[in-house]
Amino acid sequence: MRWVKWLSRILIGGVCVWAGLVLYGYHLTQQRSIPPVAIVGRNQRAVTARRHRLITQAAYPHTLARGHNPAYAQALIQADQYTAQQAIGLVCIPAAKIILPIFPGTSDFALLNGVGTYWRNQRLGQGNYVVAAHNLSGQKALLNPMTAVKPGQHIYLTDFVHLATYTAVSNRVVTDRHSELLAVPGPHQPAEVTLFRCVGGIGTPWREVLQGRLTSEQWLNQTAPALLRQMRLTVNGTVTAYQVSRSRSATPLARLGLTNYQNITHQWGWAVGVLIAAWLIDVFGTLRQRRAPVSQ
Repeated sequence: MRWVKWLSRILIGGVCVWAGLVLYGYHLTQQRSIPPVAIVGRNQRAVTARRHRLITQAAYPHTLARGHNPAYAQALIQADQYTAQQAIGLVCIPAAKIILPIFPGTSDFALLNGVGTYWRNQRLGQGNYVVAAHNLSGQKALLNPMTAVKPGQHIYLTDFVHLATYTAVSNRVVTDRHSELLAVPGPHQPAEVTLFRCVGGIGTPWREVLQGRLTSEQWLNQTAPALLRQMRLTVNGTVTAYQVSRSRSATPLARLGLTNYQNITHQWGWAVGVLIAAWLIDVFGTLRQRRAPVSQ
């Protein structure tokens, strides 16, 4: 009856491998969001045309919910593809080690892969430039590390043509009744940036809001190389508009771990069933061995 014990061990080993992949996928969702290195073309007309097209096509629902880890795992799996297709800019906050792509609109994919623009008509360096991200409780991902930002520290934003430098002026937690902080950008409003995320569980009225005032603006292709490296950006004349390299989350092992973690709610029942089956097989083999006649 050796085959019975081997079958039992194979089933238990398979469950252990699955559990290891799930834990690895969970581990990846707990890391800081690191976008792939982006290559921006020097053809500013092509970059601007691409940005305007994406802004026009985007959806702007303003009912933001808390993000869920399995949904974030799915976003990480598709992060490279989505960033290459939809990114219109980048936000970098060195003090909080935040580097996130900017996407048009506030769809779930935008808020789980980086930050999304809150208004269709907002423009970098003009009025109130508002971006948001989902809240993933207890993690370092997305805008969660924003809590560390203090007044006076720099916030860099680019639309892949210009680089705007903002200086943080306030970072506070307020209720969702303070809608004036997310006001529609006005023509005579001081140039500022507003980054916000939910704080708390599903349905929470609390928002963390970081605001900064514009201090300088320049062409992206005139930015210091050290700052471009920090923002994981490269300006290259051989690229028409925008492309990305492969990120850490796109490796085959990472995809396997994230996929299993994403589907954990559907797979844990099967894992428990396999363990029970392995135990029953082991018990069956033990009983058969005890009942077998002993040769003299």
